[in-house]
Amino acid sequence: MTIARKGGRIGERAAKPLADQLRGRDLPMARLKTGTPPRLDGRTIDWGALAEQPSDLDPWTMSPMTRARPLPQIACAITRTTDRTHAIIREAFHRSPLFTGAIEAAGPRYCPSIEDKVHRFGDRDGHQVFLEPEGA
Repeated sequence: MTIARKGGRIGERAAKPLADQLRGRDLPMARLKTGTPPRLDGRTIDWGALAEQPSDLDPWTMSPMTRARPLPQIACAITRTTDRTHAIIREAFHRSPLFTGAIEAAGPRYCPSIEDKVHRFGDRDGHQVFLEPEGA
């Protein structure tokens, strides 16, 4: 059984006051399935053995009010699943919220989870997995 908790990312508070204001304006509200990736302890990963995925060279920002990136960018890495990874995932389908019905919301875009990739594209010998360090 999944227990829903209110909260933001990495222990931040939920944006409940904002949601209340939007509801107060009678805007349509719904929950989105975000497909948040698992959190990994970066100290347990051999980053040097993985293909580096650097940040964009163009230092664009999400907001026109932000003229420059205030923090240095940290490279991501990419790896691939194996046949053994696929076997482990298949053995745990019965525990996946995606397949148990615990997730009912619509996604904002299609970015399949690793279990969805293995389920839908099981004939492939591997799937890319991006590892993204969180925090400086």
